[in-house]
Amino acid sequence: MHLTLPEELLLLALNERKGTTSLSAAPGLPYGLVGGCLMELALLGRVRLDDGTLVPVGGPKIDDDVLERVLERLEAATRFQRLDHWLAGSSLEAGWIRRVLLDRLVGRGILRREESRVLRIFPRTRYPELDARPELEIRRRLRAVLGGASAPDGRTAALVVLVHACGMVGEVVPKAERREARSRAQEIAGRNPVGGAIADALAAVHVALGAAILAASS
Repeated sequence: MHLTLPEELLLLALNERKGTTSLSAAPGLPYGLVGGCLMELALLGRVRLDDGTLVPVGGPKIDDDVLERVLERLEAATRFQRLDHWLAGSSLEAGWIRRVLLDRLVGRGILRREESRVLRIFPRTRYPELDARPELEIRRRLRAVLGGASAPDGRTAALVVLVHACGMVGEVVPKAERREARSRAQEIAGRNPVGGAIADALAAVHVALGAAILAASS
């Protein structure tokens, strides 16, 4: 079953039993989903990076409603924008991307939707795992690469960069192996021009948001 990079990242971020986003993944996931879409478009040859600026590349319609909508937003911009603009802003609608991807994973039988109410008032929707095989395969690929047992293909390298940039290495490898895994992920990012640039932009977004939160609380 083919999954896109943002779909794979979302599966890793969800607790398979509770069906909610893990605490460690929650801060970076919205930006990671947008970054995953951009990396997927780069793999398809539909965007390129020009000195930190994201430039859409013409071509046929993409058979994926999320990727097509993201590409349309890029093409509709009055001028080309830098990566951190698209990652930090709301222009690409990370919340909408997440909802559509969750519905898609439910439709494929990978997740199931559970609806309930907190205190019998507030609606809550969770997405526990129904079919564990896709996520197990994703984790197998990542652990093989992060542990140095195998060299990554282009798609797995892109996912490694995303996982690292979103602070989710701890979701994939045991604690004792995390230092080495992060070092390996950094090395892979350095060999991936688009992925490395997205990782750097994600890091800059996190720093800026952290500074804004500190300023607001002081």
